[in-house]
Parts: sequence; structure tokens; C-alpha cells
Amino acid sequence: MVVIGLVFGYNACENPFQTRTPEPPQRTQSTWLLPHSPGIVFVNLRNALAELNAVNYKRCFSDSFRFIPEATVANTNPGKFDGWNLQKEGSYLEQILNPLPPDSAFTLRLDSLSTVDIGSESVIYLQRYELIARHRLQSIGIPRKVSGEGRFWLGKNRFEEWSIYRWEDFASGSAFTWSTLKAAFSQ
Repeated sequence: MVVIGLVFGYNACENPFQTRTPEPPQRTQSTWLLPHSPGIVFVNLRNALAELNAVNYKRCFSDSFRFIPEATVANTNPGKFDGWNLQKEGSYLEQILNPLPPDSAFTLRLDSLSTVDIGSESVIYLQRYELIARHRLQSIGIPRKVSGEGRFWLGKNRFEEWSIYRWEDFASGSAFTWSTLKAAFSQ
């Protein structure tokens, strides 16, 4: 009886000594470059948004990160941006990413306007940005496209990796700024 069970069991299984065909990955692998120069931080920021990857997005910012919103948005949302730090930055992005419409895509274009070295450990970039983000609040008037200028302070950590430790947002014209999205999706 035991022998018959073993024969049926052996015939029902694939060869136990042969490797199986690997399954395809469930998620696409993220694109992250070690930020050993300040410009790589912006490449990582673009990639994180394109890949809808909140973990890599947060990795672009230092633990001491501060965000200063565009003045008009700050005035129409009193108190919302008080103490905006890395935790609030991550929370805002998680809110905008969860849940997303099936056809969601985020595209970030950055154009460098100027760079100021303020020592070997810190640099300031003035960037013109345009972010196109398909999100769930478009139907209630939250813009899908925002643009403006960002002043980004970057510094090195103890591992000689660069990250953003301060970001000031400015309007350029009458377009909605990134601060508008942050205000709409912050808790």
C-alpha cells in the first residue's frame, strides 16, 4: 500500500531534482542611483515619481528636511505647512499615490536655472519644474499639472551622499504650484 502511494505521489509531482522555471517578478525593480553628486538627487526624484515609488522619493530628502510653500498657497492654507518635514513630505506623497486611477502616471521635468556652491558640503539649485500627475482628485478641481520654481538646498550626509534638506516653492506666472498639490493631499 505504501509503495502504491509513493508511485502515485511521484507521478503526480514534477521531477523533484529538476529546477523549476522562475516566476516573473511581481513588481518592477526601482531605479535608484547612489547620490554621490547633487545632480543625481534630481534624477532619483524624477525616477521615484515616474515609478510611483514613495520609498525612493523619501530617500531624496534628508532627515532634517524642511519645505517652504509658495506664498499664496501658504496664505490660503494657514497652518497647513507649519513644521513641514520629512514625515509630512512622505505622508503627502503616500496620500496622492493611494489609491490612484489605473492609468496614473507622474512626469517631472526639471530645468536648471542656476547653481550656487556654498561650500564643499552644500549647494543650492534653482530649478524650473513641471509636474504632471494623474491623481484621484482631478474631478474636484485639484490640478493635474503644476509648475513653478523650486530652490533646493542639498547637502552631504555622513556617507558622502547628497540629499535635499530645504525646498522653497515659488510661482512663475499664474500656474498652480507644487504647493497646491501638497496642500490638497496633506492630512
